[in-house]
Amino acid sequence: MSERPEDVRMSIGEHIDELRRRILYSAYVFGAVFFIVFLFHEPMRKIVLRPIEQAIEMAAKSEASKLGPKPHQIKTIVVGPGFEWTDREKGPQGTETEVRRFTIWPLVVGEVIDNKIDTRTTVLSPQELVFQDVKLAMLLALLISAPVFIYHLWAFVRAGLYEHEQSAIAPYLPLAICLFVGGVAFSYYLMVPYVFSALLGWGSTAEVKMEIRLQEGLSLFYTFSFALGVLFEIPVAMMMLAHIGFVKAATFLRVWRWAILGAFVVGAVVNPAPEILTQILFAAPIVALYFLGYGLAVLVEGRGRRPAA
Repeated sequence: MSERPEDVRMSIGEHIDELRRRILYSAYVFGAVFFIVFLFHEPMRKIVLRPIEQAIEMAAKSEASKLGPKPHQIKTIVVGPGFEWTDREKGPQGTETEVRRFTIWPLVVGEVIDNKIDTRTTVLSPQELVFQDVKLAMLLALLISAPVFIYHLWAFVRAGLYEHEQSAIAPYLPLAICLFVGGVAFSYYLMVPYVFSALLGWGSTAEVKMEIRLQEGLSLFYTFSFALGVLFEIPVAMMMLAHIGFVKAATFLRVWRWAILGAFVVGAVVNPAPEILTQILFAAPIVALYFLGYGLAVLVEGRGRRPAA
């Protein structure tokens, strides 16, 4: 392969045709994967919601143990004159009739409040469920098709790179994909259920009635999956910068305090749970990956510099 990109000349039209062909091929793959995923939208939704539902069930059991054998509470309310309500009266042969009642003096009534946490996620309309399933299918199809997108992007860009630049990027593509998947897995199996449990345990059901919307649960999963998937790429970025000689490995070590501070700041922005343990759980892998990236940067430092002419 030629060292200089200009040795292989392509016209602007040829570049555009190649780009169009690769975009169309990627779109076809994405469309096919989306169609397959959407056919199985219900089991896919159940799989994604599994850590959230487990957290809800654990919170419901914990709350039930606090409430004891009486999971209901009677709330006393004083209503003023002119208060109206609907009541039912039993008639002959077991029939019931609705009766409108009102009071002309203050009246003390009781309201039964259910303190239990509903373990089911809720939607506000039927179309919301359809929209969320379509959105979930699109994001899963995008995740599954990502290696195809990355391959065609690399194949298009590679023709304009020097050999030393190609050697500085190509080996890291499989590692980047694996680390992104690892970040999503960390979010799914550990971060999402732990944070959701912390959020559910923040208040008491005797004070507020808690209903979990499907949209909010999926949004939490999307946020953590994308954020941790990107943050898990830190070692790859550090290795590439050191490989091409843009940043020295020693520089990463000098700013390690700022890296730790940055990990906690990002955790405070992304993580909605106010508990310190969830903040540590979010920041700890980022800090560990930063020091891992430093060690790998030392190994590859300067290997990707352009050779002297």
